[in-house]
Amino acid sequence: MFLDILEANRSDPTRFVDGAELPRVTPNYTFDLANYPGNVHVCTTEGQLKALLGSTSQTSTQGGVHPVTNIPLARGDQIRVDPNVMLTGENMLPALPPDSNGVFLPILLTTTEIATMQAQPGRVGNGVNDPTTKPAWMPRFRQTLGGASAVLRWADGAHRWHIAGIGFDAPSVTGTSGVVYAGNNNATSMTQLPNDVVFYRCWGYVGRNTPTMDRTRFLSLNCRTFVVKDCQFWVTALMGFDDQAIHGITLAGPGLVDNCLLVAGSENTMFGGADT
Repeated sequence: MFLDILEANRSDPTRFVDGAELPRVTPNYTFDLANYPGNVHVCTTEGQLKALLGSTSQTSTQGGVHPVTNIPLARGDQIRVDPNVMLTGENMLPALPPDSNGVFLPILLTTTEIATMQAQPGRVGNGVNDPTTKPAWMPRFRQTLGGASAVLRWADGAHRWHIAGIGFDAPSVTGTSGVVYAGNNNATSMTQLPNDVVFYRCWGYVGRNTPTMDRTRFLSLNCRTFVVKDCQFWVTALMGFDDQAIHGITLAGPGLVDNCLLVAGSENTMFGGADT
């Protein structure tokens, strides 16, 4: 039975049985709204966006299982956020169940300015290497709490969340172990790790105030398959501190980082350190 599941996954990597071994193929991503055939939710305020995602009252720095109740989302939905919206605080992407056919359709979190995003092909920023200027068509997700908080965090098993055209920043936090936390770096089983994590044409900037922590990271990837494509992530650093643009401890893969500009103080990327 296990081998049957494995072979089925290899033939169709968009379907998987949670907990089964995943296909060892290099993932890729093409932005196509047809992949998200569900409802379209338009958010013009931070409150509307928070109501869709739900919030977490957990004090754990490593995420955890997020309740699905009272969240008006379903597999295949799109969340489109107005560029004037700024999301703050701690927010968690929920682990939604499969649809009635047992399929884990992807969920899209993106900007309302999709036409503008797609009119500027290639790496976000059009080659302008400015670490502090977010493209105007992107909404802003800002980490304001610092430390071990994250402005966006994946719940355990929050599979197939695709993030496109979102700007993230932490301009003056006092150290951060991840502005964005895609998965649990204390995971003890593969079922906890999100599958099919996508960042497409996203921008991220982490500034420094007076650091009191010995590490600063933008994106913490603790997941299974992932794609980071056409993005710019900047971590401005001070000498002697441990900084990464992309970091993953319980990262299982396989994954793809394609056509991205990654800038950090010590390592641009660093993967490994724990066996899930």
